[in-house]
Amino acid sequence: MKYLYFILFIFVVTFETSFAAREHKHFIFLVHGIAGKPENFGSLKEILEDQKSYLNINETLVVEKFKYNTGDNQIDVNKIALLLSSFVDEKIRANGGIRNEDKISFVVHSQGGLIATRMLLRSAMQDVRYHPEYLNNYFSMVTLGTPFWGSKIAIAGSKVKALARMLGLDILNFFGNTQLDDLQVTSPAVDELRALLLEPYAQVLMAKLQEQIHFVHVAGMPEALKWLRPFVTGKNQFEDDTAVPLPSTQLDFSYYVENADHKNKAMIYPEDFFETAFTREDNFYPVSAFHTAIIKESVKVHGIAYFPQKCLGYKYTYCPHPALVPVVETLFGLRKSKEPRTDFTSFAFDLRLRFKGKLLSENEQKKLKIKLKPLLATTKIGKPGELYKRVRRWDSNGEYRLYHTGFIKQVDSQEGLVEMRITLPGYREKRVQIPVKKGRTTHLDLTLLK
Repeated sequence: MKYLYFILFIFVVTFETSFAAREHKHFIFLVHGIAGKPENFGSLKEILEDQKSYLNINETLVVEKFKYNTGDNQIDVNKIALLLSSFVDEKIRANGGIRNEDKISFVVHSQGGLIATRMLLRSAMQDVRYHPEYLNNYFSMVTLGTPFWGSKIAIAGSKVKALARMLGLDILNFFGNTQLDDLQVTSPAVDELRALLLEPYAQVLMAKLQEQIHFVHVAGMPEALKWLRPFVTGKNQFEDDTAVPLPSTQLDFSYYVENADHKNKAMIYPEDFFETAFTREDNFYPVSAFHTAIIKESVKVHGIAYFPQKCLGYKYTYCPHPALVPVVETLFGLRKSKEPRTDFTSFAFDLRLRFKGKLLSENEQKKLKIKLKPLLATTKIGKPGELYKRVRRWDSNGEYRLYHTGFIKQVDSQEGLVEMRITLPGYREKRVQIPVKKGRTTHLDLTLLK
């Protein structure tokens, strides 16, 4: 009989040991931005382990830092997304594979958010290169200062780098040419993401993903630069983290697209526009932080993705870094302990204008007139001193691109209205009443008819 008890004892010990060893894992991938590196997240890995103990979270954290070459002049966001997908698969396999109860999350900074978003969408579309077998394990994604709809400062960066090349200077070599160009407002990469998200199929997929995945977008509004607000969008704050304007950091947008499903109209009204619903409204967190850390271990001046050592040894709610609360609560699925800020005022809109018929000559292009005016007293368009408040260009397809910023003065109103009048000799005039919204972009894809 004693042998039977001994065998049972060995079985129980083996079972419990095996069960403990197979405690569910939470893979958390940190993805840096352009000109960045894994160290740009500071002590986040250690802080998360620390908070797991404080909160008695019953899971094994596997925090992995993805590194890619931001100075490579050939690769773009899509190629890096493939590299990230392979990295995720490699790390999961190296840690014994994945089970149904295991989780996968992402904390991503700047361009890293564009990379992870593309990877996630392609995975949801069952592209085998992006390992859709892990799709059901995705749990959360926190973006930190991600320029979904482009960055204004990237325009200046591209110009400076081009000038340096002409002068034979080897500077800014940590900014890859293609990556830097893709980050600009109205860039082909912005168009590609917008077109992808406008596909009905993609919108259905995103709606399903939203039910499963906790998306949170954190934007920077450094209060230390409040005195510089005349030079950026917004009224009350510096509504730009020094690299990304606040409306660009939220994935959701309003849109009107003229295609086979829309009759080409001479007058377009606000009710003709649609809105995406990829994330919940309260998952947009503007915080007082810079795009990058100026003083890394400072407890007053914060980089949006750099988490200082001083946050170790304290419960996350006592850490002075303003982004740690949404990061911890999103990754661990906790109930929110603080409401997001709502004192922002800025908006942006962008236009893609096509022309029915042949490509316009340079002389015809010069005759295109676009006039803008606010239709509400509380809606303001741009500022006299604001850099790149209006970006205009003709692309290689002969299409006209326009990006414009503005802000809404009224505290208790979220929405504004801007009128756009488009004229070109030989083409029908078009007028649009553009609905704009605090913290969002509005997209127009229009065609002028002969």
